Amino acid sequence: MRNTLLFLSLCVVFVACTKKGAAPQPVVNDQPEMHYTDLRDSALTSGFQKVDLNGDGQPDLHFKVQLVADNVLGVTRKQFCVRAEIGSYLLINEQNETASFALQQSIGEALPGFAWYEVNESVLAEKLTGATDAWWDGLWKNAQHRFVAVQVHRAGRKYHGWVELSVDKGGERVLLHRGAISTEADRAVRAGQ
Repeated sequence: MRNTLLFLSLCVVFVACTKKGAAPQPVVNDQPEMHYTDLRDSALTSGFQKVDLNGDGQPDLHFKVQLVADNVLGVTRKQFCVRAEIGSYLLINEQNETASFALQQSIGEALPGFAWYEVNESVLAEKLTGATDAWWDGLWKNAQHRFVAVQVHRAGRKYHGWVELSVDKGGERVLLHRGAISTEADRAVRAGQ
């Protein structure tokens, strides 16, 4: 009992001791000021939706759904696509797929295996329906609150941003949640912030 009390007393003394005079470390905020767009969880099942991230009245991206008959493979493809407009760029790989970013992942100049391309269209995900079965394909087929990176060029300066979306395979639709773009040129941003 006596040893237990001695042990507890020593623990209290060690816990109570703090270093005096240590200045708290400032929080580093590397996120530039952003312009946010609420896309209201818009459900895209057919047609297209324009997205103007920087509020200049011109669409930066188009999200669309298209049906394609593939007679060679004997399937119908319901494709969910994103297209960058003039002055807007998507990160695209050699298979013409756009990168899927996680929350707080940095969006900036470089990503291994991807490059920024202007006026480009990429299939995010597609539902393929054959004679006897159906299946999904594409980098984004299981996306839940993932981010499409975008780069908008204005007056020779680059502004980075993102659009948050989810793919609802059961409802055969893409949900557009929100978007944002930096108001400060040539600065990397964090997806979802």
